[in-house]
Amino acid sequence: MTSSEVQEQVNEYYDECQVDYSMMWGTNDHLSMHFGYHDDENRRLKDAVINLTRVIADRADISEGDRVLDAGCGVGGSAVWLARERGARVDGVNINEMQVEKARRGAAERGVDDRVAFHVADYTEVPFDDGSFDVVWAVESVCHTDDERAFLREAKRVLKDDGVLVVADGFLGKERDEMTDDENEGVDAMLEGMAAPSLATVEEFRRSLVDEGFRGVGFENKYESVYPSARRIYLMTLATYPVAALLRLLGVRSETQTKHLSAAYHQYRMLKKGVWVHGLFYARS
Repeated sequence: MTSSEVQEQVNEYYDECQVDYSMMWGTNDHLSMHFGYHDDENRRLKDAVINLTRVIADRADISEGDRVLDAGCGVGGSAVWLARERGARVDGVNINEMQVEKARRGAAERGVDDRVAFHVADYTEVPFDDGSFDVVWAVESVCHTDDERAFLREAKRVLKDDGVLVVADGFLGKERDEMTDDENEGVDAMLEGMAAPSLATVEEFRRSLVDEGFRGVGFENKYESVYPSARRIYLMTLATYPVAALLRLLGVRSETQTKHLSAAYHQYRMLKKGVWVHGLFYARS
């Protein structure tokens, strides 16, 4: 699959599945589409989703006046929070025009459009000068590229000296040839339904960071933090998939939307098996 075909698939996925995120994840409220980081103080989904942003912002040490590139910004939740809560100046990039427009409206409604800007752009080729940003931020977006090295090179280019890269995403917990047939099939269904061409293993991504010149590379496995979110998706899928499958037969829901629900089912199964992990990488330029 070519890069343009990958982008077409990603755009189709988000165009068609945005309604599911809005209905099942409360995206219209907090403008976020990612897992939550659950803990004793953040048990509700909404609180956990915001907590993920807070935890990563703390890891990147984002403070007032910092300039942040949100690479694959979704509908703007992280960017808006960083502007409101940390006083950061944020540029979000996204290849999906619908999501960019939604992000712009959300920022205006929340009074931060003077500190946040959203652009239709590919995060492997962004319209910014070298050394423009203090932080490059990527939450559940690198999984949508077929060339993670291109993303890392571009992140390195636009970061200031000693700038920070944070990547929170899914990574394979084992090599494909170490997986059982069931595990390989589960990963395939998960990736296809989430418009992710592939996932690097944790060690592969770590090597890529080092090879591209990043320093102080660290990784945190966030299994315990995201497990409640994954279980919530799984239970919702068990309840809704039979109806969704019927609606697919009736032509009301698309194949992409149906595969999205199937992916959520397999995602939980594979997370429990350790076949994939949700983790946080951080490094300096």
